[in-house]
Amino acid sequence: MSRTIAALVLSAVLAGSLSAAPMYSDPAGGWAVWYDGDNASFGDTIGVVGANALDGNWCHNHSSDEWGGDPGATPPEPPFRPNDASDGNSEGGVQTYTEGGTGATYLRLADVKTSGGSFDNRKVGFYYEDLPSVLTTPDYQLLDQGCTLYVRWRLPAELVDGLQGPDGKKIDNDGRGLIALQQNLDTDSNGSKEPKQIGFSLSVDGTDYDYPGDSDVLTMNNLNGTSPTGAVDTGEAGTMNILPLDVTQWHEFWITIVADQSGGGTHKVDIWLDGAMLPQTFHVTAGAKAETDGDLGNTDAGLGFMHNQTGEKGMFDIDFIGLAEGVHAAPEPATLALLGMGLAGLAVRRKRR
Repeated sequence: MSRTIAALVLSAVLAGSLSAAPMYSDPAGGWAVWYDGDNASFGDTIGVVGANALDGNWCHNHSSDEWGGDPGATPPEPPFRPNDASDGNSEGGVQTYTEGGTGATYLRLADVKTSGGSFDNRKVGFYYEDLPSVLTTPDYQLLDQGCTLYVRWRLPAELVDGLQGPDGKKIDNDGRGLIALQQNLDTDSNGSKEPKQIGFSLSVDGTDYDYPGDSDVLTMNNLNGTSPTGAVDTGEAGTMNILPLDVTQWHEFWITIVADQSGGGTHKVDIWLDGAMLPQTFHVTAGAKAETDGDLGNTDAGLGFMHNQTGEKGMFDIDFIGLAEGVHAAPEPATLALLGMGLAGLAVRRKRR
């Protein structure tokens, strides 16, 4: 069995399963950010509302998001939870769940409303609280100098608080997806910051958008020129970037992003999927926008996962997400390395006969 065939076998076996350990090992230097989906804490309500959420490193204040409960009340009222009748609500929210059989935990975000008022669980999501503080330098150019993103996620297929899944999200709001990476720095010393945003979404054909080939997809910014622009969203100008797949299965995406030197866009994106050893390459154009809410703790760099579009409903599960500086090719999956050792041992035994 060749390494290429072995990789395909591994991908076929592991896609859709949830295990305790990621397929790929850590990059050199480790992860600057790592969240493993096992904590859904609403965060500290003293001082800046929404700080110290999830595992203590995230915040849930971004633009006009609305959360269930009232974090400013005394005592604070916690947000609602999806499919949790004990809180007396049926309006989505955020909750951790345990996968049957494996015992692995993951986070579910459910936005089941397209309009409403205060404290009603719309546009829910999280940003890493102060991303520049964990980078080599606060002015590290996350998108231009390069970064590596690693995420395991899916879209739930079941009925959640009246919303029948799967239901994801297209790219909108100048390059914002279910996962968004942002850079907002004065990179050419002209005295003004230059916002850039690249998003990734799991998206359902016919529900979120009518995709070519009638397939559900991983989608990202369109390719639309070599300068950041607001016209990079799904359905707008340029060439669509999509990767067809079954969005209801657990998938692991090892993604690298760096400034595009080919002239084909603003950034080059390489994606290794489900244990593959070779990437698929995309050329994208960054959206000319970045989160500027001071509650994020900074306005220079951002990593977020969210469902924050007023007129859209949807939900997704995330098992882990990691971010590292630099462009790191996906390492050989640990399972495949063991398989390779076994094949090598078998070859030696055959040779000795």
